[in-house]
Amino acid sequence: QKIPFGTQYIAGKTIFIEYYEPAQIEFDAQLHISKVIHVFKDVFNKSGPYGANWLDGTQGSGSCNINVSCTLGDGWADEISSVALILYYDANTELMAQCSGALINNTSQDGDPLFLTANHCVDGIGLPYDYSTWVFLFNHEDPDCNGDGSTVSNSISQSVWGASLLSSDAHLSPTSDWELLRLFTSVQTITSYNVCY
Repeated sequence: QKIPFGTQYIAGKTIFIEYYEPAQIEFDAQLHISKVIHVFKDVFNKSGPYGANWLDGTQGSGSCNINVSCTLGDGWADEISSVALILYYDANTELMAQCSGALINNTSQDGDPLFLTANHCVDGIGLPYDYSTWVFLFNHEDPDCNGDGSTVSNSISQSVWGASLLSSDAHLSPTSDWELLRLFTSVQTITSYNVCY
């Protein structure tokens, strides 16, 4: 049985992966690491102004991108908790990529873990994206309005590993920019993160 596993960005130069095998096991276990992404830039910009573009050092966030801990976020606590940071591998650029999106409900309001993100996160012609390896980090925010990102939690305890693509708009659609995913998690797990649909 394959058990997929992925983590978020882990700072440092060394990582150890340990596998503990029960004494009375009835099979020969194998550990297979399919991909390791080495991040050589400060992707969460913990050493500079929060929101700077990590590729070229310029300001990456627009004036409409407000830290949720600032006063403009007051009154939006429910909506804020629906958002997740997405980390994934872009096979076209052979680089780590990141985007965001929000958990949404359906008309049955049964808690099906549907996730809406932007098609421009993956828009382009090239190799297909493997959504089953994406990591979705919920409640990943800087508690300081003017913070530099250094206090953002590295915890992955409120994360989801993997999703499937349900639908998306056309490549470079002039009218819309969306992708609809179903997260690989249960209603019970996702609601335990105190998220909003």
